[in-house]
Amino acid sequence: MLVICRPEGKHAFASVSWPGMIGVLSGMNEHGLVLVNMEVDRSGGLPRAMPYTLLYRKILEECRDVGEAVALLEKTPRQTPNNVMLMDAAGRRAVVEITPAKITVRPGQAGRPLISTNHHRGTDQATPGYCPRYDRLLRSSADIGDLRLADLQGMLKDVQQGSMTLQAMVFEPSTRTLYLATGARAAERELKRVDLGPYFKRN
Repeated sequence: MLVICRPEGKHAFASVSWPGMIGVLSGMNEHGLVLVNMEVDRSGGLPRAMPYTLLYRKILEECRDVGEAVALLEKTPRQTPNNVMLMDAAGRRAVVEITPAKITVRPGQAGRPLISTNHHRGTDQATPGYCPRYDRLLRSSADIGDLRLADLQGMLKDVQQGSMTLQAMVFEPSTRTLYLATGARAAERELKRVDLGPYFKRN
């Protein structure tokens, strides 16, 4: 489900979510800040910090751009490893690899794709072998130039994890636009365009 929240005294945001979830896994706020979570293998442990879905909601509620989001991740105790991709309306972007001990920021570079999957790889953006899905994305984006929606959907199809992929999404931060498909093998389904701007407006 797509949830629109306009919390009092905080930034409005949209969350691509599941029934009953009050936190965020993927979403965009009224300022065009986008956050997308990629689960990373982790061992179990007792709770020591804010649940990560609530931390990501806090980012969308309180931050306007990538710099503010990275700063909040740095200073807030973190419960579990994950990868988070961030982008804002000005085009700044970063992958933040999270552990309870530290964060590692892999910033976007002009003219180069910024890619992340479900594995930590530090600041290395080009060495193959960490993750086959990452390698496929890197190859398919290397010489493609300006990406169209169809190109992006093709890349998502190429790396989806069969029927386990239940959501596929493309965000346009500068226009506050979301393209979303849901259901088994979501990346093969039609991406529906949602203009989020009107939903962020308060009465």
